Amino acid sequence: MRVFLIFDNHGAEVAHIIRELEKNSHEVLYWVGAPNREVQKYPEIIFHNYKDARSGIPAKGLDASRYSPPGADLIRRLYGAESLVMMIMNKMFPFRPFEERKHLYYELLRYWHGVLSEFRPEAIIFPLTPHSNYNYLIYELSKLLGFQTIMFSDTWVSDRTLVHSDLWDAGPKLRKIMHVNSGRQFLAEDLNSDLRIYYERQQGQDREQARPWYYKLYRERYRGLNLFPRRLKILFRNLLSPQLLAMLYGFFASRFGRNTWKEHRKFQIKPDYSRKFVYIPLQYQPERTTTPHGEIFADLILMVETVAAVLPEGWVAYVKEHPTQWWKQGRRYSPFRYPGYYEKIARIPKVFLVPIETDSYELINNCQAVATVTGTPGWEAILRRKPAVIFGYPWYRDCPLAFKAEDAVSCRAAFEKIRNGFRIEERQVLNFLKSFDEATIRCYVDDPLNTLNTRVSELTTEQRLNNLAKSIISELYVSR
Repeated sequence: MRVFLIFDNHGAEVAHIIRELEKNSHEVLYWVGAPNREVQKYPEIIFHNYKDARSGIPAKGLDASRYSPPGADLIRRLYGAESLVMMIMNKMFPFRPFEERKHLYYELLRYWHGVLSEFRPEAIIFPLTPHSNYNYLIYELSKLLGFQTIMFSDTWVSDRTLVHSDLWDAGPKLRKIMHVNSGRQFLAEDLNSDLRIYYERQQGQDREQARPWYYKLYRERYRGLNLFPRRLKILFRNLLSPQLLAMLYGFFASRFGRNTWKEHRKFQIKPDYSRKFVYIPLQYQPERTTTPHGEIFADLILMVETVAAVLPEGWVAYVKEHPTQWWKQGRRYSPFRYPGYYEKIARIPKVFLVPIETDSYELINNCQAVATVTGTPGWEAILRRKPAVIFGYPWYRDCPLAFKAEDAVSCRAAFEKIRNGFRIEERQVLNFLKSFDEATIRCYVDDPLNTLNTRVSELTTEQRLNNLAKSIISELYVSR
């Protein structure tokens, strides 16, 4: 089959996948990735620097002027995609004027519609669910033009990954296995060792062991003395930049003037665990977990307002900011936490901001339910026998113990069931984990990190890449 590899910032490791594809009689036509030493070994493949792709710069050697600008019909058919791409650009180009970003979208549409129409790949492979401006547009165009897509969803449960073709549906294989396993009763001993260890840690009293590895990584990387060398590196990198003065002004203004930390502290209150409440954890932004996986609920305040509008009598909502939002973004305002953001949340009736240092597991253990777009606390709640109401498309969306909501009506229905005695039993959690065990592959798409001297995966790099390539080839053969 003729394939495109849209591997964004992945570098030399992609060559391993190319070799395995070629061994199995597949032809790689186009490769988007990070510049690396392996590119020159494949002169027949069009290579496109992912940074150029994001900025609308064509691949070297391709004359984009021969592609026609998009017409009204194509633009109208992709209005939904346009809306999400414009949101994604908030991350990449937060300070570009709206009209400039709008025209960049048209340039991306012109280029990628032209490339896909000219080369007609039979399959397009993404390492993760597409969430950059250009690769999300490629995905939408692929569906429009009828090309197969393959992508991976890392779950952060051990090193388990789901393989699927639809960005909005990671669970076809999982649902089939759940159907086969329905009516059976599994024990923790029936899980593979990695999932059994994961489950036991989630059930234990050691909350530090239960926390996701990426939480520990960001806490270590972006706090205290570790911040100094990172800021120094940014300073030296921009010494000759015309933006240096603006950057320095922004830094000092955010430290000594208005900032997110001061605004949050003004409105936060200590949670009262004697009250019945829904726990709403905000998510780190910008990130693919909300754009595109949150779709319209990438606007987290819309989700909070929806929950607040249908809270049962006597219930309140406690909203907690994601610590990584301040660890990575600092205290300065941004397009995702703009001036008045926390005040707007705090002004919603029956909604209260709680201090960012409030322990998430304490909130889960004491709440009536967790409401989230795609956040890990929703899954952690299920593991702790607490109901979860989800508004987006997380990997655990097909868990029968999760309530799906997309508006006030469905959210109210979920709360009614919860208030009337909905309960989660351990056997239900273990049954889902067993199906998840059988539906996933052992593979981190991004290279495993050595975090706090603990590897997040026992797989070697070679094993990881072999599992990745094997899964891709298996999916390609299914489509033949």
